[in-house]
Amino acid sequence: LYTGAFGPIRLYNNKYALSHPAPSSKEEMMAYEESITPEQRVKDLGAYDRVYTGDMENGAVLLGQSIGIIDSIDGVNDIIERVMKDAESAIRKNVSMLK
Repeated sequence: LYTGAFGPIRLYNNKYALSHPAPSSKEEMMAYEESITPEQRVKDLGAYDRVYTGDMENGAVLLGQSIGIIDSIDGVNDIIERVMKDAESAIRKNVSMLK
């Protein structure tokens, strides 16, 4: 979580995020936001635009809540095999309930 323009946000861990350390409390976040100059605020808001122009390293890449539940990055074949195995298991379980 990092300080965002309107509160805490989840950012991709890139150069932009590393230059904006996460606050340890709500009070620290509010103090930080009050200390930002209008010029700095415009510069920070530009970080959101940089993502849309392809600058993933210096832009604010928002991840959202879903990033918290991702614990692995699997290949397509592994995902398909797992889905097929789970489907087969569910079908066998349901068929056995009919007997």
